[in-house]
Amino acid sequence: MTADRNRSRWPVHELWRAVTEVVGEGVNEMRSGVVLDEVKTANREEHKRMLDTQILGLLISRAAAEGIRAGEVERFMLHQVHILREKLREHPVPLDERLEKAKARYRFR
Repeated sequence: MTADRNRSRWPVHELWRAVTEVVGEGVNEMRSGVVLDEVKTANREEHKRMLDTQILGLLISRAAAEGIRAGEVERFMLHQVHILREKLREHPVPLDERLEKAKARYRFR
């Protein structure tokens, strides 16, 4: 122990030094070796697949609400794309602003 009241200047106790050394070695053994960028890429791809599944499900639900039969669904979907394109053009908030806001939500950490 020291008379110095500033704890940041106290010497590290031998027991604490031993514990941190053992813990540090144990943590190294538990490392997965996974590359962060690969995890981000995998997360982004999985999220894109999820969004595609949701879009398809919503279009099928929309077709069902319209009374569309199975053989007419593809044509209905193409028609919906044209309708959505018009809604995109008519939206009061500029597309670039909306895209930037959406990009900010998806950082895939």
